[in-house]
Amino acid sequence: MKRVPFVPIAAFVLALSGCGIAQQPGDAPTVSELTDAAPIDAALVTETFGWVLTPDRLLVSQDGGATLTPLDVPVPAGEVRAAYFVDASTGTVAAAAGESVTVATTRNGGRSWRTTTVRGPAVSPAGYSSLTISFGDGAHGAIAARAATSQAFSLGTIFATTDGGANWSARQAPEAGVVRVEPGGRIWLAGATLHSSTDQGQNWARSELALAGPVTAAAVTPPLAGTVPVTVLTGERTEVQLLTTTDDGRTWGQPARLPIHGRTGPGVRLAVANTPAGPVVYDNVAGHAYRRDGTDLRPSGLTEGVQTVTFAAGGQHGWALASHGTCAADKQNCRYTHILLATTDGGATWRTTASWSRQVT
Repeated sequence: MKRVPFVPIAAFVLALSGCGIAQQPGDAPTVSELTDAAPIDAALVTETFGWVLTPDRLLVSQDGGATLTPLDVPVPAGEVRAAYFVDASTGTVAAAAGESVTVATTRNGGRSWRTTTVRGPAVSPAGYSSLTISFGDGAHGAIAARAATSQAFSLGTIFATTDGGANWSARQAPEAGVVRVEPGGRIWLAGATLHSSTDQGQNWARSELALAGPVTAAAVTPPLAGTVPVTVLTGERTEVQLLTTTDDGRTWGQPARLPIHGRTGPGVRLAVANTPAGPVVYDNVAGHAYRRDGTDLRPSGLTEGVQTVTFAAGGQHGWALASHGTCAADKQNCRYTHILLATTDGGATWRTTASWSRQVT
């Protein structure tokens, strides 16, 4: 079998059911009983509570991933959606449809939802192509929406809230990218560069990033515990540079350079997780993860194609979402697989808790 880079699949033809799916010891169930589409994103919020977002459902777990239960959220179905939970009770799900974004918020773990619809100041008739959400606390949050335009353009809108999602302001963003909000409301927006705002996106300050070496392309990740990770293409190679600041984010430098085994394309960010020992960079080749000093932790059981990694407070319990494709000769009889993995020992060992798969001939 030959492995090929993952290609997103819009819909997986799977059966539907309204019940949760429980993992048996040593078993990694497929999620055909829960959803007809592959996951978009996932996060572990506490040691026991986590969520998985698909184009048609929100799946939640109250037991660290052993059981996933679907919740119906009153937002449009589709690939352009995002989620964020501050804790097991307080969460937000947003979905774009045409020129508007529907935002649903819950204060009781998804038993009930409050919805509102927002529009950007100058959105393209084609609408939005991607969303990211972040909350710094229960009140301050933001949604970054990328306009559905050519890849040659990076246009976006920031929707910001200071009351937990009851009301949202919409302003044009300096570029499209990934959003992260600090407690108190400072917004970071990371694309090919890094910007920040302290007034809900009315004004933006661009940070200076002192990257090392020749750079063909860069994809910036918002600050993570005082570190800005940047996935850098240098000719035919990919590396992650970890930058720090001494002036409250106006400039970032002194990069730690971490060459990786895998390769990425322009605009692709490698997963970086905050741990008690500092940031850890996850390679898209199986079994590699790096500390700032370059140490390869060589985690056991971690598959290739890692997209996101999150750890609950304390750093022992975490989730990873990965995807990859396998094909026979001449790229025939391909199977695309998405995998949810869990760790309870700080990322040293991982086990598969659920998977989504589709055969493509």
